[in-house]
Amino acid sequence: MIISLFRRGGFAGLEQALGSVDLDGLPGETVRSAEARLARLEQALRDTPAGAGADRFRIDVELRTPAGIRTLSVIDEGDPQSPPMQALAELAKDLGLGLS
Repeated sequence: MIISLFRRGGFAGLEQALGSVDLDGLPGETVRSAEARLARLEQALRDTPAGAGADRFRIDVELRTPAGIRTLSVIDEGDPQSPPMQALAELAKDLGLGLS
């Protein structure tokens, strides 16, 4: 699986690639940790209603597998302590990717 992060949105419709990681080349423990972080992110997104606002930034987590591409979107509402942003930050840190 390849995990890619993108920052998109804002007033100018920004699109910035933040990085990609191919889990196939990583140690098993790192892969298991990333999969657990992804599950936590998905749960946080289900449990937290997204705010409105077309001008907000969002971080898209693109998951590429042999079965296809799936995208998880986290709206950046300016609260790094929100459950989705915390889960995203932990995933990015595990994978060595920055969010800015």
